[in-house]
Amino acid sequence: MSDSEISDEDNTENFIENPTRELLAEGLLSLFTPIVENLDSKVKQTVLVQLNINAQLDILSSVIKDQINKQNKQDTSEFDIALRNLNAIKSKVTVITNVLHSSSSKFIVSNIMETPSYSHLTSNDYNHVYEPAEDTFLLIDALEQDLSSIQASKPLLTLEIGSGSGIVISALAKYLTHQTHGFYAVDINNYACNATKRTAIANNVNVETINMDMLTAFKYNSIDLLIFNPPYVPTSTSLSTCEDKEPRATVEQEKFYDIEADTIFVKDNQEKMLIKSWAGGDDDGCQVINRVLGELDNILAPNGVFYLLLIKDNNPEKIRKRLKSFGYNSIQIIDRKIRGEHLLVLKIFKNLL
Repeated sequence: MSDSEISDEDNTENFIENPTRELLAEGLLSLFTPIVENLDSKVKQTVLVQLNINAQLDILSSVIKDQINKQNKQDTSEFDIALRNLNAIKSKVTVITNVLHSSSSKFIVSNIMETPSYSHLTSNDYNHVYEPAEDTFLLIDALEQDLSSIQASKPLLTLEIGSGSGIVISALAKYLTHQTHGFYAVDINNYACNATKRTAIANNVNVETINMDMLTAFKYNSIDLLIFNPPYVPTSTSLSTCEDKEPRATVEQEKFYDIEADTIFVKDNQEKMLIKSWAGGDDDGCQVINRVLGELDNILAPNGVFYLLLIKDNNPEKIRKRLKSFGYNSIQIIDRKIRGEHLLVLKIFKNLL
């Protein structure tokens, strides 16, 4: 069979098997996604305007009805006509609103943040690096829930403190690839930096990893989006700093961690880093958290946002009051109860008024 005799079916089959098809699809998606998102945003704004008009018409209609009741002995024909006209306008606004809602549902780009692959990490890695757990996935869920806001803010520099396995920062990098972003991850544990880099590579995203304590090397007020799943378990100070020869949890936490203690509390310096990934020290487990909060004015950009994971034992209301005294708003955007813990995520941002 000559080339000219190849059927349409054969051409279709060749196209399906052609690896460039996926590249073409990705290219088209990256081309249309910003346009659709912009359209979706404008549709939502229009819907809000329409709803506001509807509410104002309801108020005006109510006022006219009150006036009619007060004019019982007078000719109310003019009021009746005005009321009918308002009701007609209200009906039209309602129809427009319904149409816009319907159109919006067709154009909305799904805000689903895919959990990155981390099957490349082994049990040996988890001897040195915090293994993804319920708190990790709750933080991803919180970011996913607030994706519309994150996209609207268009952060230029996104950073995670204590990235561990790297799946949280990689999840954001996977979703926000169409924007001009710089993704960074810092961790005091060099094993964690290595794991984060491998997770980023495994998921085809670019995340710069830095082995450092907190954010000591970053320029002041440069972070647009900050993420932190901190060491939050209330423990003795010596446990979180690994100074004792035989670290032990406090009485309140001892039963929960006794089983793990035989394998986690070892003398190797790198494995002591694993303890630091969850041991929050005294002061409601906020020893490390308070370090970050105390430097927040120097960390966040003017419109920067901070997503902080906590447990109820950290006394979140006390933290929120402290943030308020610094001039920050805080909103609890998600929470989840698991065995032995009540997790939550705060969204923290500067008061602009």
